[in-house]
Amino acid sequence: MFASDSLMPYIACSEEDINGRSGGRANLFRSYVKDSHPVTFTAVDKYETYYFKNWTDRWGNFITDTKELTVDKSKDQYYTANYERRVPILNVPDTITIHEYNENNEYIVHVGNIGSGDIEMDWYVSDSLSNCVYLNDITEGIDDGYFTFSFNSVPNELDSLEIFAPETDMMSKKIYIAIDDDVKQAIADKIESIEADNDHLRIYPNPIHDYVRIEGEGLLSVCIYSIIGKEMYRSGIGGSHSATINVAGLPNGVYIISVKTRDGMISKKLLKTN
Repeated sequence: MFASDSLMPYIACSEEDINGRSGGRANLFRSYVKDSHPVTFTAVDKYETYYFKNWTDRWGNFITDTKELTVDKSKDQYYTANYERRVPILNVPDTITIHEYNENNEYIVHVGNIGSGDIEMDWYVSDSLSNCVYLNDITEGIDDGYFTFSFNSVPNELDSLEIFAPETDMMSKKIYIAIDDDVKQAIADKIESIEADNDHLRIYPNPIHDYVRIEGEGLLSVCIYSIIGKEMYRSGIGGSHSATINVAGLPNGVYIISVKTRDGMISKKLLKTN
């Protein structure tokens, strides 16, 4: 009795041979007195990531796909217990290119398990290191599913998310996120359309690093939005003439600051850098 691919699964034997040996691992040579009483060898269902497939004879001919192989003792015989490896395989896109400007700012990524057999695949997703891209509600699942992401600002370089699937051979995979030039242009057009001139309002410095200062008459409130419309900051000012806002925690990128005054709403583009 042999196991395929040099594996070492335990093969049980229904009775001892003339040397007092019964079951054992991998290759078994058992000697019996010739008679009509059969002996049964039983292969294990699973060995590590390998699953029992079938028994074949010396020449590779199929015998049975049940774990139990019963043979007589009338002659010398040779059999192999065949095992096949079954592991989940993570299926996600290598690169996601944003081809359309999405006002809802949400993009769906499908996750699949295309491995053989019925082995479940647990997976979870980690946020990108740049903080431009962020995950929404769903961040983990089993086998087929999806997760969604959005972005706060347009990254200057290719961004990425990482999805982990510990049961797979790959363990993890990066999904690169690129933004189509047409989308970048649409965002740029949105920036250019913002009204930013007002002689009675100062917003500085620009680019911003750790803070932004607002000075003017009758300041009521201030909001900061990502370039695609996600609110990043909101605060009341209460009619004062100046305010200082800490922006150190914002990721680098382009933002829109909107200041409400007694005379109306003023918006301006801000560039955040380190």
